[in-house]
Amino acid sequence: MARVRMVTRTIPVTKATFLALNIETAEPSNVTVELPRTYKTETEILAAAAEFMPENTRAVSLVDSEVLDIRYGMPETDFIKAAKIIVNNADSADDTDNEEG
Repeated sequence: MARVRMVTRTIPVTKATFLALNIETAEPSNVTVELPRTYKTETEILAAAAEFMPENTRAVSLVDSEVLDIRYGMPETDFIKAAKIIVNNADSADDTDNEEG
């Protein structure tokens, strides 16, 4: 069987554990989520967490966090199906959407 060609990318991810509160039952728990990118302050991490918390759960305070470099990958065929085509425009040097990184 032929080797499947993969598109890979290593992305920094902030793995954060929060003291969280279920807003329906008022039950506290620790919830760990992976947030895309890195953050400079605890306040930024707490603000970003809202989008990634389970339903009816709110992050109350940050318990622990660490930055991980995680290598993601997908088959080239899946990448082509899911990816957006980016037109390289040399005239717009300040357009960061066209940067490889």
